[in-house]
Amino acid sequence: MVRLALCLLTAAVAAAVAAPAAAATADGPAIPSGWVEDMRASGDLTGDGQPETVLIIRATDPARVIANDGLGADSLDTNPRRLLVFEKAADGFRQIAAGDHVVPPSGSEDTPCLVDPLEDGGLSVSRRVLSLNLRFWTSCGSWGTSGNTYKFRLEGNRFRLIGFDRTEFMRNTGRGEQVSVNFLTLRKKTSPYSIESDAPGKARWSSIEPQRYYLDSLDIGECPQIDRETYLC
Repeated sequence: MVRLALCLLTAAVAAAVAAPAAAATADGPAIPSGWVEDMRASGDLTGDGQPETVLIIRATDPARVIANDGLGADSLDTNPRRLLVFEKAADGFRQIAAGDHVVPPSGSEDTPCLVDPLEDGGLSVSRRVLSLNLRFWTSCGSWGTSGNTYKFRLEGNRFRLIGFDRTEFMRNTGRGEQVSVNFLTLRKKTSPYSIESDAPGKARWSSIEPQRYYLDSLDIGECPQIDRETYLC
């Protein structure tokens, strides 16, 4: 249920009109007209000792804010989001990366009970790794909860996905499964999960096929398949 809701939610991103590049000023990255900032983080991503600025911005087209008379929120904001990375330059800030299909809209017309994935999610930079955390759960109709973390690191002039972690459980039982994928070592760890204590059972290790995903081209709405059991959504 959670995976289906994610696919429906992120389909709106793929269908959205391409957004303009965000301008940059000496005072910091500027938000383009018709967009607002939802979240930001900072930290060194290029290895030069200077912090980069990472923004998640959201379009503000009123036509994409849909009234909802049923279960869920009273209105559903289906405006697309972008993830942008800026570095400090001599003349201000320069955009060095963008992801147009990695952050879902806050609302979904197809799944109106789905809570904004950023509400309990987050954005962080640590040890030159950019981490995007999205949490998927519904306020009605399902007990399922999924927390996905996407980890990107600069490789050449593109940000490569080097890791993917997912914690999935049922809120009524508190039990589920954790998956951690390392795209550099090509190893996957699958473990039982419990919100209250250590879950019974042992972790399983397996290998995955070589594969590359990048921030500028990854579309989580397409739900890429890592192996026969694991998907990037």
